[in-house]
Amino acid sequence: MEDCRPIDDQKSIVDKAIADYEAQQLPPLKKELDALVDKKNKAAAEYEKLYDGRKKRWCEQNEKIERLHTSLKGMFPKWKDLIQSCACPARAEIDAQEAAIAKRRKAAKGGNERKRDAAKATADETKLYLDTLTANGTKADAALTAVDKAVVDVQKLLQGTAPVTALYPFWFEVLPAHGSLTPEGLEARMDFAKNQAPKDLCKVSVVAGKAEEEGEEEGEEEGAQTVEDHEQTQPPPPDAETLPHAVPWLVKPESYGHELDCAWMRFSIAKVDYAATIRKFEDWPDDFPGSEKRLIGAKKLLSENIAACLSASVTPKPC
Repeated sequence: MEDCRPIDDQKSIVDKAIADYEAQQLPPLKKELDALVDKKNKAAAEYEKLYDGRKKRWCEQNEKIERLHTSLKGMFPKWKDLIQSCACPARAEIDAQEAAIAKRRKAAKGGNERKRDAAKATADETKLYLDTLTANGTKADAALTAVDKAVVDVQKLLQGTAPVTALYPFWFEVLPAHGSLTPEGLEARMDFAKNQAPKDLCKVSVVAGKAEEEGEEEGEEEGAQTVEDHEQTQPPPPDAETLPHAVPWLVKPESYGHELDCAWMRFSIAKVDYAATIRKFEDWPDDFPGSEKRLIGAKKLLSENIAACLSASVTPKPC
């Protein structure tokens, strides 16, 4: 006799295949891709027209910031000690508190809920990156203007009653923002501030952050029937820290199209991954409402399940 699956089983297989396809949200993704294909050439042409002016403006700004950098180091020879004794401990405390709060929030979530939220954060981050890069010329102009204003604010502090207070905004606001805009190929222009990024000045480990990593599995619902991990056929999407460069930035016009291609690829992978985590969460919602709903259902069946177990445990004697 031919070995055939029951019709109900076959229907379940088809239903699952349809659900898996729908979960990937490919039609909306294709619509976004079609729109970006049309937008890419226009964006590249517009950026090429704006690039030389933005690059010139950055170079002029860089000369001004380098002179200000020299002045600050001259006025405060122990500038690094001042920053490391005042700014770094205060920032480390904030980092520790943020890490502790993040750990508590994470511990309160179920495994599927946590993966869904993390995937959404990645998808949102890669989408913002793509949108910012698409409008790179305009965004870079706004960023240069913001740096100009920050430089003026630092200069005002230097002319005030407590000029030492200019150290923090210069090294933690002006330099990072200006440096992230550095035109491709002109990185050497920032050598005057080499190894002076906030992460280099404040090399303080955050204990709470380490504790969060060690307790990564906390908050998983004990005994939860979580769906098996999604088998990805593509590399996992990057988190914010693995994106190639902060945006906006003055990438060369000849490299701009390729950067857009890569930004789209990261976003599309992240979006498909997010859709998969939504499907897993919907199959087994392990947030508080979902867990409470299952508990209510289990309580309703409590007496019935106990009675069934007792009945199956004892064989009734025949009359």
